[in-house]
Amino acid sequence: MSLSEHWLTDPASDVRHCLRLWVPDGAAPADGFPVLIMLDGDWTWPALQDPVQNGLDDCIVLAMGYGADRPQVRVHRTRDYTPPAPDGGLWPDPRVPTRQAGGAPGMLTFLTGPVLGWLASQAPIHPQRITLYGHSYGGLFVLYALAMQPTAIRSFVCASPSLWWRKPTVQGLLDGLIQTPPADTVHITILAGDQEQWHAAPRPTEGPDTRSGGTPTLPWHQALQHRLAGIPNVCCQLEVISGSSHGALLPISARRALTLAAHRP
Repeated sequence: MSLSEHWLTDPASDVRHCLRLWVPDGAAPADGFPVLIMLDGDWTWPALQDPVQNGLDDCIVLAMGYGADRPQVRVHRTRDYTPPAPDGGLWPDPRVPTRQAGGAPGMLTFLTGPVLGWLASQAPIHPQRITLYGHSYGGLFVLYALAMQPTAIRSFVCASPSLWWRKPTVQGLLDGLIQTPPADTVHITILAGDQEQWHAAPRPTEGPDTRSGGTPTLPWHQALQHRLAGIPNVCCQLEVISGSSHGALLPISARRALTLAAHRP
């Protein structure tokens, strides 16, 4: 397994991204290796280092992170993974208004342009087998990418997406996708824990999560799957992880995303 680390700057936000790239040993298949692109790479890559996980022998993994401490990562991901304001610009994050949000257009352009271009120069990739994975705000970005229909990505893994984010933002994204369905078949897998709950207040920055009385989000994910499955050329499935809360689903979903990316046709 070849491991390398590189830095690329997103011209839209001037933020440097740490790209951790893992390429399987041995000769590539005739059409190239399948690819898993992981958002929140600083947090999701460690979940794949479990020795029982064998998917790394079959699939290139590109973990996109920021190489920063957790507070700074949260600032960057809030901007990069969230849809723009109605005027196309930035707007405050509803959870932490001091953070900017709405940078998803620039992030998507960066991902499908410079990042994929750099990746293709590093290893033989299968252009029709690129999977994008994200959890929470990253899952929200996955839905945004699907709605914008970048032709470079046709497979998506959306874990615990932040469907509550500035309602009805996600509803608007889906309305646009219904009006203009993908020209080619795309696949999306939604992963959700049956113990997930949404709280109006953010999680404490330190110590245990003492919030109570949250709203179960599984019905939201079920409704999302039903709506996406009704759109032409969108193949959507929902996988419910028994006993999993929102945070616990991150490593579980990262490992599942690798399996899907490596073996989905």
